Amino acid sequence: MPSLSFAPMSGPRLRHDLDAIPSYKAGQPARVIPGVSPHKLSSNEIPFPPLPSVLAAAEGALGDMHRYPDFSSSALVRALAERFGAPVSDIAVATGSVGLAQQLVQIAAGPGNSVMFGWRSFESYPIVTQIAGATRQAIALDGADRYDLDAMHAAIDDTTRVIFVCNPNNPTGAVYPRETLAALAEIAERRHLVFCADEIYDEMLYGDAAFVPAATLAKNTLCLTFGGLSKIYRACGLRVGWLVFSGEREHARDYIQAVELLASLRLCSNVPGQYAVQTALGGHQSIFDLTRPGGRLHATRAAVLEAVGQSPYLSVVPPRGAMYAFVRVHSDRLPGGVKKFDDQAFALDLLERKHVLVAPGSSFNVPYRDHFRVTLLPDAEQMADVFARIESLLDEYAAA
Repeated sequence: MPSLSFAPMSGPRLRHDLDAIPSYKAGQPARVIPGVSPHKLSSNEIPFPPLPSVLAAAEGALGDMHRYPDFSSSALVRALAERFGAPVSDIAVATGSVGLAQQLVQIAAGPGNSVMFGWRSFESYPIVTQIAGATRQAIALDGADRYDLDAMHAAIDDTTRVIFVCNPNNPTGAVYPRETLAALAEIAERRHLVFCADEIYDEMLYGDAAFVPAATLAKNTLCLTFGGLSKIYRACGLRVGWLVFSGEREHARDYIQAVELLASLRLCSNVPGQYAVQTALGGHQSIFDLTRPGGRLHATRAAVLEAVGQSPYLSVVPPRGAMYAFVRVHSDRLPGGVKKFDDQAFALDLLERKHVLVAPGSSFNVPYRDHFRVTLLPDAEQMADVFARIESLLDEYAAA
């Protein structure tokens, strides 16, 4: 019997193009220090408890947890179809909207193809693009968080397959007007791109901000609108996402069938989540109580704008939707200027010296290092204290 020889021990051979994907590091609880109230503004989990009706629906479904869920999610799909005025054949569900986004890109794009999006925006877009082996076309938003439509026109080429828009936007809170969305839809229609509209914050609006569904504008190309249970409906833990097909679907049936196939391979949404969505869609939309004048999110947003407006170091484009503010530090007003200031070091200093945790702007893959993101989830009094601590640290920098 011939002897066997073995190669030297080594790890499994993986795709090297995935090496650059940043690893996810879960947020840690704020450190407890006697006499100090820490503030964590880096996470985007809704702190308010689930709606009682949604909680009751999910609890009622637990009696069937010994069985597999309905793989077709038929009751859930019917509820979504009624909510969005779409046929059930144009609805797909999965375990969270990010999973759907990954499926959409994997089907439409691969090595040699490109995916386009305005940037800065939701950090998963470049990640799901890279997982598919495609190239990202990230087009910088301007200083007022507006799309550079000319730059997008210039960047699109024969490799471009998908265009993403996040509206309202994470991390900036921008809500895009009809004319911007119509121009983006026209770009997608002209080049036969899949138009992906991430609208998970669609009802989280402030002041006179008006939300325009992308599906009402993109008629001559395939439009995919996705959302989920996590933000508006306060149920991140249930992991339920959905997708609505609209626009030109006749020539995209193979694509739609592929999305449904991949969704089915992931089984489907869990049983409690399927029942919870049906209740959430038809129940009281409590998010409006939080975003209208007098509501907690509205008051916290006002506290952020007031504190930033009084600061000699900070500025922000007022968020008109979602639950974030993307704040700029004018590092040219500090010793050392732009070359010395680093948002990662600032965030660490802020945590260690002032016990406030924020998300550095560069964690959203932007080329500049003078921003940070806060969530609007603490109450207004807490947010005022947060910015007082931020101001104190920047004063210390200025005096150094």
